[in-house]
Amino acid sequence: MSMRKNLVFALAFSSFFALNSFAETPTLSLGATGGIMINDGVTRAPHESRRYVVGPSVEARFTDHFGLEFNALYRRLGTSSVVNGTDQTIHTRSRGNSWEFPLLGKFYFSGKENKVQPFVSTGWAFRKIWHDGDVTIQTPGTTDVTRNRLTGSSDTGVGAVFGGGVRIGQGRVSMSPEFRYTRWGAQSGFPTGRNQVDFLLGVRF
Repeated sequence: MSMRKNLVFALAFSSFFALNSFAETPTLSLGATGGIMINDGVTRAPHESRRYVVGPSVEARFTDHFGLEFNALYRRLGTSSVVNGTDQTIHTRSRGNSWEFPLLGKFYFSGKENKVQPFVSTGWAFRKIWHDGDVTIQTPGTTDVTRNRLTGSSDTGVGAVFGGGVRIGQGRVSMSPEFRYTRWGAQSGFPTGRNQVDFLLGVRF
């Protein structure tokens, strides 16, 4: 399935949730979401990313079965490389501060009165990466070293998100372990992968 079809499906699915839910006053729950990145996250090896992801979250539960969730997720990305030439050695090191903003429609298979509430979710995410790094050029057999500092930011990335998990707890306090897959579109500015898989745990009040 192409990236465009993924986005159209995600937008249509979450819009369906919204259209069927906005007629009711939502129950809001605030909290935090954290977890680990299962795959590498960057395309250039060796990667030196931190596997954790963390950030605040809010969920609006409109009915027993429909809700909307918004996250602001931070992750630390990193990569380095060494190129050995005949006349010089080039060391490249990059670090990125990534912020992702997923907006997800959620369908619960059971109502709020149940302690265990399985769900599926889909929607879209926006991502911005602020990065810095340095390039060191060294001439073998000499003490000549040139260092260049690089800073910048990526363009805004858009990805289709699909997930599934279970909400555990009754009332306003709950935990939500889930797996989440994001298929990112092309994004310049940092060597990130297109496929992103995370295991997340949300705690809400």
